[in-house]
Amino acid sequence: GYSTENVYQYVKRHQWQRFKNRFYATKGDEGFKKPFIIDVKYDKRFRARYAVIAVDAIKSRIYDRLNDKPLADGQYPPGYIHFNKRCNKDFFDQLTSERRAIKKTPAGYPKLQFELKQGYRNEVLDCYVLNFACIALLNPNFEILKKKMDEQLEQMKLSRQGGTTSSTQSTDPQKTKSTGKPSSPSGRKRWRNPLLSGL
Repeated sequence: GYSTENVYQYVKRHQWQRFKNRFYATKGDEGFKKPFIIDVKYDKRFRARYAVIAVDAIKSRIYDRLNDKPLADGQYPPGYIHFNKRCNKDFFDQLTSERRAIKKTPAGYPKLQFELKQGYRNEVLDCYVLNFACIALLNPNFEILKKKMDEQLEQMKLSRQGGTTSSTQSTDPQKTKSTGKPSSPSGRKRWRNPLLSGL
């Protein structure tokens, strides 16, 4: 609910552009046995679309994944979460900042829900929830993404090798051919994110 109007305005500006299927506001809904993406709706007031996400169900999946162990043959089970070595204690404290607890509703009935541990922050967990929601919403093909990223990395390596080679050649203006295209200040090709390549 933070800065709701700004979020809707941002989505409104971008939802009909080239990558229109990648801009959604989100609203969280409770419930452990719901699909990650409950519904996609259109807000008439802000003229922007938003996805209703099952926050409890996604958090349950995240915590279940955190309990996964490597297999006996050294491989990892599907969905295993890997972490960068730079993730510090504060990162993991925020990721595991909530726990399942049984609370009573105003009517007095017991209800399972997540609660924030006292003294903890949960921004990292919120980011993971939205990442899982994005995957469910966009359904990316990770095999194609990996292939594109490998190709981009290979192009970057070749570009760097080419730049090193050309720097040892003659810089005589009469021997240098102009392509008529402006070059980047660094002399390197711009790297394009494969996630924005219109998959």
